[in-house]
Amino acid sequence: MAVDEDAVFNPPLSKDRLTNVLRATLELQDFKGWLLRASILALVYFAFAYLGLQFATVKGAGSPLWPAAGVGLAGLLIGGTNLWPAIVVGRLLAGIATYSPQPFEAEIALAFSHAVSTAVAIYIYKRKALVLPDLTSVNSVFRFAAYGAGLFALLATFFGVLTLSLSSGMSGDLIVQTFIMGFLSTVSGALVVTPLILNWWYGDRLKQPVYFWLLMGFIAVCAGLFLSVNDETPLRVWHLLPLLLWASLVFQMRGAVTAIAIITVMSLTGAIWNVPFLGFGEETVFARITMMQQFIVIAAMTFLLVAALQSDRVRDSERFLRRVLDGLYSFVTVLTPKGTLVEANMAPLISARIDPAHLIGKPYDQCVWWVGDAKRQADLRAAISRAANGETLRYDVAINSADDGEQWLDFQIAPLRDKDGVITHLIASGVDITGRRKSEGRLRELAEIIEETPDLVATADLQGHITFVNAGGRAMIGGTNTADLNNMNFAQVVSPQFEQLMSDEALSATLKNGFWRGETALRQEGGRKMPVNQVLLLHRDEFGSPTRISTIARDITREKADGEHRSLLMRELLHRVRNTLAIIQSIARQTARSTPDPKKFAEVFIGRVDAMAAAHTLLTDTNWHAPNIKAVIKSQLGGFTANSAQSLILMGEDIALPPEVSTKFGLVLHELGTNAQKYGAWEDSAAPQTGYVKMSWALVDGHINVVWREFVPKKDASKTIPVEITGERRGFGSTLIERSVMNYQKIIHDDGLEISFSVLMHE
Repeated sequence: MAVDEDAVFNPPLSKDRLTNVLRATLELQDFKGWLLRASILALVYFAFAYLGLQFATVKGAGSPLWPAAGVGLAGLLIGGTNLWPAIVVGRLLAGIATYSPQPFEAEIALAFSHAVSTAVAIYIYKRKALVLPDLTSVNSVFRFAAYGAGLFALLATFFGVLTLSLSSGMSGDLIVQTFIMGFLSTVSGALVVTPLILNWWYGDRLKQPVYFWLLMGFIAVCAGLFLSVNDETPLRVWHLLPLLLWASLVFQMRGAVTAIAIITVMSLTGAIWNVPFLGFGEETVFARITMMQQFIVIAAMTFLLVAALQSDRVRDSERFLRRVLDGLYSFVTVLTPKGTLVEANMAPLISARIDPAHLIGKPYDQCVWWVGDAKRQADLRAAISRAANGETLRYDVAINSADDGEQWLDFQIAPLRDKDGVITHLIASGVDITGRRKSEGRLRELAEIIEETPDLVATADLQGHITFVNAGGRAMIGGTNTADLNNMNFAQVVSPQFEQLMSDEALSATLKNGFWRGETALRQEGGRKMPVNQVLLLHRDEFGSPTRISTIARDITREKADGEHRSLLMRELLHRVRNTLAIIQSIARQTARSTPDPKKFAEVFIGRVDAMAAAHTLLTDTNWHAPNIKAVIKSQLGGFTANSAQSLILMGEDIALPPEVSTKFGLVLHELGTNAQKYGAWEDSAAPQTGYVKMSWALVDGHINVVWREFVPKKDASKTIPVEITGERRGFGSTLIERSVMNYQKIIHDDGLEISFSVLMHE
């Protein structure tokens, strides 16, 4: 994968590394900025090259350690490979300042060989590989050692020795020694100086800086002891290795590069001062210097890798933890004690569908999850303040979600303390409980329905012992039976005649089939019973094992009563139809006898059938209950009087007539009205001076005593009364009346007819 140099090696500079002015100048992207960066690199390269040439074994070249190599590599890594001319300038200035005896052309060749070798090495080092700018990974260390140090040293040394041999005429042995010493010098300079610069430039801040510098001072003191060793001194150079290992493990790459730099300076000093490097014996200059160089190279590579391995291990642990956090659909964020967001796992970022760069550094209550609800934000600010004072808070809260609009969290905010107990951060976390909230809402609705329903809803164990009964069920059972209801069995709640059915059949069928339905009756206070339609259900757990039984019982008292009433009505209807048909049949026969004229027969017969129909209609309107006597009278006589109050005067109390009585009473009234229309008070109903009927009644000892009194207008008082009224010739109407009533009497007055009779209320 190609690496973006600007993104990896040129991140924004922090103010704790350079002043704002220096940062601004180094970030300039135009020619002026390039010139400033190149000038700085040229000056630094010159200083380190000048220092290295002060101890050269060959005038103008062959330094025991070439620190400028590390400066050049670091400069091109930090500032970009387009700064390579700065190396040319720095190397030329160093050669001139040290009065190099080499021809100027050779100095130019050496300068360009160093610059080109550095640029090539950096290009290959970064090409198609993801390397960390502070070298805190094994991959970065290996690639830098192979290309940044090894390849660069090989190229620079080859062209440098070639130039010197051509310009100075060195012998073969000297060329070999110069090549070996130059190669080791360049490699050691690259491995020591470049990691030191890069790590201090890009690396994180020091943790526990006091302990760091104490350790570095201790390493410097121990290394200084080697400057005064002699044959009897027991100290050896490898005695420093545990200190380097300690620095690499405790402070990782920062500790390793700093400790190696200290050891390198001490070793270089000892070599220059002609101190036996291994601690005993007298070595030649070449042996002493090459041993020192080899020690530096081996120590640098060893402890750079140790530090890189430690950093990789920590980084892998952090990555693993990060993957775990990102793999969880839980809300985890890290805040400063003042409530600024510094980190968040993937779940809340996915929920908000937002780039973390838009959130990091913002006040937490102003982040997308919380905005839009002033109370929610105020509660969060109060929680942050309390957590910063050491409290841990937990509550349910709804946050904004890009998917669902609103997401409920079981939210917690807690302080994070360091080893000294100081609160350094706040951890705000939450678990999505949106589904749980919805389920709880549905359960609450279901519980309300169960509690408010008038039906009995109860649960029991597999033996039928009741564990719960709703309020409706307790009301259905009623009385003191509900006191110990939770200690009772399903069989004890039903009426005694259903106990055996419940215990033997219903429960066993439910356990076997999972369901039972039947009609039982609940036991009520005072020995009463309530008929119910009952259902038993078997419940199972997620593994299919039976767990409990529930029952629902609905009161069917009214349904039972309605059923019985319907049966009664059907029987009554059948009885009445038979009676009605018999009456109609009798009316037809009797009417035919007394009315031989077919036309007259039809008129009379239809009128009497209509009277019966009116009586039945009235019964139907009252649902076959007892109609009021006045309603019966009006239904039968309304057609004769046109509902005129002057034509019919009623006097009597309200009496409910049984259905059987109302039918016969209606037929009697119809006959009386028919006779009054034909022969009596209503004969001339259209005349202005019409007659009227006064009807009175009273309930006495189970009888209704009725008086029918007709009043004929005076102008018609002398009118001859027909034989149907006088009784000289009896018709079917008179016979029907007399047979339908009791105590029938008829009196003829000068102004009209009076009939009295009694009707039995119960037949």
